[in-house]
Amino acid sequence: MTFILNIYNMTIENKIQYLVMALSLQQIQVNEVVAEAIIRTYEGILEKEGEFSINDIAKIHAEVMEKYRQKETPQESK
Repeated sequence: MTFILNIYNMTIENKIQYLVMALSLQQIQVNEVVAEAIIRTYEGILEKEGEFSINDIAKIHAEVMEKYRQKETPQESK
């Protein structure tokens, strides 16, 4: 039985979960932060081809770190 996913219609959260699961089945352990960085970097390389730059890498890193920093930091009650 073949299982095919249409990755182009998936949310980033779905892509992260599928990557974490697929790698886990290969005994490769990554967390959501690493999985998102891998996905966003790979998609950026495919999209920009030879134009993918260190600035793109820095932007991805900053955005991913900020996203997960916000998830770890409890919101202050007003």
